[in-house]
Amino acid sequence: MESGDPGSAWQVQMGRHVGALPAVAAPVDDPRVCALLAQLASAVEGIAELDASTLTSEDRLALVCGAENTRRLLTGASHTWLNGLVAGSGFDSVLGAIGASGVPHALAHMLRITTAAAASRLAVARDLGTGTTMTGEALDPPLPHTASAARDGALAEAHVSIIRSFLKKLPHAVDAETRDSAEQTLADLARTVGPEELTAIATRLTEYLDPDGAEPDDRDRARKRFFELDPQGPDSMTTGRFCADPELRAVLEALFAKFAAPGTLTPEGAPAAVDLDAPAPTDARDQEAEWDHRTPGQRNHDALTYLLKDSLSSGRHGQHRGVPLSVIVSVSLEQLTAAAGLGLTATGSTIPVAEVVRRAAEAHHYLRVFDGASGSTLHFARARRCASTDQRLALFARDRGCTGPGCTAPASRCEAHHVDDWAAGGLTDIDDLALACDVHHPLVGERTGQWATSIAPPGHPYPGTVLWHPPAVIDEGRHGIPNHLNFPERHLAPPPDD
Repeated sequence: MESGDPGSAWQVQMGRHVGALPAVAAPVDDPRVCALLAQLASAVEGIAELDASTLTSEDRLALVCGAENTRRLLTGASHTWLNGLVAGSGFDSVLGAIGASGVPHALAHMLRITTAAAASRLAVARDLGTGTTMTGEALDPPLPHTASAARDGALAEAHVSIIRSFLKKLPHAVDAETRDSAEQTLADLARTVGPEELTAIATRLTEYLDPDGAEPDDRDRARKRFFELDPQGPDSMTTGRFCADPELRAVLEALFAKFAAPGTLTPEGAPAAVDLDAPAPTDARDQEAEWDHRTPGQRNHDALTYLLKDSLSSGRHGQHRGVPLSVIVSVSLEQLTAAAGLGLTATGSTIPVAEVVRRAAEAHHYLRVFDGASGSTLHFARARRCASTDQRLALFARDRGCTGPGCTAPASRCEAHHVDDWAAGGLTDIDDLALACDVHHPLVGERTGQWATSIAPPGHPYPGTVLWHPPAVIDEGRHGIPNHLNFPERHLAPPPDD
């Protein structure tokens, strides 16, 4: 990078950490908006400064109810504001400033909420906010009755969630007029009843509209299918939710019938010393089953693990982003020696190092340890453009994920990016490469408005870290910004002051 000082990132302090991405300020052009926001802020500050100890219980109740009603009114109005921003490309300035992967990411950055919460707000806004056509004509909300109640401040988020969920679960056989009538009924009742009672009413209304349980069609089944994993817990265990279509259930049942039978797999998850292809249970399997005290659910879990590992190790699935499809775990040499701690996978999850060591004995591709004695070629200079498998694995361990500011994309969703562009003479050496996701990778270039990247030099609080330099239109100094999200330990041990 020629423009901007690659080492100047630590000159910009944002909070406790170096190079943190600042929030994008929203300038106010309309004096009416400016005045109203100032009045709102002043009123809220005045209420917050009240000495509650001097108020009667009635006054405190009035404050609680009034504040809730005001919050609901603002939420109801915000649906149309969000729709207008999306339709008018109002998030473009934020997307460009932070290299966001989409509107939910931009909204999450502005409001400092999770991307999932931002996506949920946008989805509700699409249902309850007004819109405009290509010719500027007004469009009513898809759920007009719920939207009206929300604008009146009569609904809590739970009310809206119940009504939206009810309508999504109605089968396609229910006609549009009946749907509209049902929505109006629930929206009107939600003005006076709580979420618990509204849930019971919605359940009963479903029974009225579909008393015999109309046979769902392929569209209903396709709409309902999903498989989701929750974030890992402190113990590295994961819960999740799914809704399997008939085909997936049939496949799972066939596999579980064989591989989840008692005594089929050992406690370590390997095939037991029995003939799995025998037409009937053998004496050996009966003897094996005597020690198998796993529950049916545990046997299903172990069978699925065995089958997926077997598929992964078969080599039939080729490569993913230049690396053979496999479980890749990064661990330090100290962790490996002690067989303790947690390794980080290329997909962003964690796994106990002791488990990594045990599995590494079964499949050589499972573990990658990087040090100076590996013997792998990590420096190609100009001899080749594309990073090698060894280089990609090394980047997985070093960068952990996308190096773009604020990006949460794991290593498995990233490309090997030339810090100095290949077309401008960049080298395909490990010290000149970085991980970048499909969103951040195209942001870098020599044209006006594009980002640049560099490696933090010695003396920087994080030497060797990839820095992203925003275009001058965002930051005239083009100060380098690291991605701290992949290294949460930095927040616990901030760099020393210069």
